[in-house]
Amino acid sequence: MKICFHLGILIGICWILCSCDETFEVYAPPQDIWVVYGVLDAARDTQVIRVSKAFQINDDAIEFAATHDPSVRGLTVSLFGNGITYQAIPKDQVIKDTSSGSFGPSTHIYQIPTPAELALKEGEQYQLTIRSEQEPDLLLQARTSIPPRPKIISPFIRRSLGEKCLPTVPFEDSAIVRFQTNPNRIDAQAGAYEIRVLLAYKEDDISRSHHYGPTRLFSRSRGCTGIDGTLCYELKNGVVIRSLRTGFKNHLASYSYLSEPRCNSQFDPLSHAVEVQVTAIDSFLSTYIRANDPFFLELNNVRPEYTNVEGSERTLGVFGSISYHNIPVGLSPCAEYLIGLREEQPFANCEL
Repeated sequence: MKICFHLGILIGICWILCSCDETFEVYAPPQDIWVVYGVLDAARDTQVIRVSKAFQINDDAIEFAATHDPSVRGLTVSLFGNGITYQAIPKDQVIKDTSSGSFGPSTHIYQIPTPAELALKEGEQYQLTIRSEQEPDLLLQARTSIPPRPKIISPFIRRSLGEKCLPTVPFEDSAIVRFQTNPNRIDAQAGAYEIRVLLAYKEDDISRSHHYGPTRLFSRSRGCTGIDGTLCYELKNGVVIRSLRTGFKNHLASYSYLSEPRCNSQFDPLSHAVEVQVTAIDSFLSTYIRANDPFFLELNNVRPEYTNVEGSERTLGVFGSISYHNIPVGLSPCAEYLIGLREEQPFANCEL
C-alpha cells in the first residue's frame, strides 16, 4: 500500500511538470511605480526629496539608464511639522556622483529650505505629501520623527587652565566610542546608530576626503558595556586604519593633512581634519537599511521589500531622518604613518 501510494505521488508530480508550459512573459504589463527618497537632517538648512518612476524596457537597461532621467517633474511636494508647512522648490540638472555606476550625470530634485528660523527640530514628527496637478488623484505620503541628537562623551576634548586639546585616538589599536543617546531628554528615540571616522587631507595640494564606515547598524553596546542612557562601540584593532589608507593609493603623490592646532585657547578653533561621528537613525530608515543590507541572508534568498511611503499608487523608497554629533580627534604618529600621512616610521613596532 505504501509503495503504491508513493508511486502515485511521483506519477502525479511527473504529470504536472511534464504538462507545464515552459514559456512565460518576462515583462509584465506596464504600471506606474513611484520611487521616493528623502532623509531629513535637522543640522542642514536645505532638505532634499527625490521623486522618480521605476522603468522597465525590453532593451539594454544599463544603456537606457545612462541617458534617461526617471525623475518626475511638476509635482507639489510639501512638508508639515512643528506647526510649519514647508513647500519644496524644484531644481533641475543637479549633478550626480556617477563614479559607482552608469546612470545619467544629472537628475531633478525638490529642495525644502529650512533656514535657522525654520529649522527642523529633533523629536518632532514631519509629514511628507506629494501631489500632481496633472494627476489629481495622485497622493503619496510618508512620515518620520527626527531622532534625538546623540552626544559623544568619549573620546572628548580635554580642557584645562583656559586651554583645550584634541584627544589622541590610537586607531592602530582598538578604540572605544561612548555616547549619550538622548542628552536633551526629548520624547523620542532612534531606531539604530552607526559610526564613521572622517578624514580630510590633501593629495598634491588637492583637497580630498575619505572615511571609515559606516559601521553596521547597532542599537545596543558592541564590544563594551554601556551605562544608563549611554551606548558604546568598540572599533576593533586596526579596522579604521585599514579603511582610511585605501584612499592613499597613488604612490607618486604627496599626502598631507592639517593636524594642527591640537591645542588652543578656549575660544580658538582646533583642527577638524579627523572627526569621529555618531549618527542616530529613525526607525523607518534603519528598517530600510537593514532590509537592504548586503549581508542579508534568508533561506529562500528573497530580500524583503520595505517602504514607508504610501499612497494612491504603488510606491518604493523611504522617507526617514537622522541626527548626528561629530567630535574632532588627533591621530597618533603611528596611525599617521600607517595611513600614509607620515613618511618615516616613528618607532620600530609601528605596525598592524
